[in-house]
Amino acid sequence: MPVPVRIVSAAVAAVVLLAAAVVMVIDATSAAFTDQTSNADNGWTAGTLTITDDDGDVAMFDSTTTTIGPGDTVTNCIAVTRSGTVPAADVILYSDTGSTGALDPFLNVTVERGTGGGFGSCGGFTASGAAVFTGTLEDFLTDHDDVASGITDTDVAVDDTTVYRFAIELDGTTPDAQQGAASTVVAFTWTAQTGS
Repeated sequence: MPVPVRIVSAAVAAVVLLAAAVVMVIDATSAAFTDQTSNADNGWTAGTLTITDDDGDVAMFDSTTTTIGPGDTVTNCIAVTRSGTVPAADVILYSDTGSTGALDPFLNVTVERGTGGGFGSCGGFTASGAAVFTGTLEDFLTDHDDVASGITDTDVAVDDTTVYRFAIELDGTTPDAQQGAASTVVAFTWTAQTGS
């Protein structure tokens, strides 16, 4: 028996209405207010780190012009400046020279850090605390022979200048056999590095 056209039309209309309702529900659930913000153009530049001194490439103590007898002391200062853009860095003093001569065990070395004075003159020098090293040159060359074992001034600020005063004494008990002996080509080195 044929289905009346009215029933078919009603069924089709119902399907169409249902489909439209589904589309409306989908549209309704996918619609929302949105907004966003961003932080653009990020970038990074490596900082710089430099260290200089005021010696003008001249030795603090020249063995050809600096002669001392038992009990005598010679003194000189050197100003070391840490520069660059890295906010804080360690400055490390050491000597990788190795043994330099027969006087190594008889030269008493005192190193102080402070302010005032500079290369060639310690006038106005004021120590910032106790000496950072006291001992023989032999001790210094043995105990502080690289960066890892060096004498460290921590967290030195940008453009900070530290004056180091070196006092070198020939020990009063130095035997006669050391007359004319020398210790030469000693290099004191400062390295700046970012803290670990």
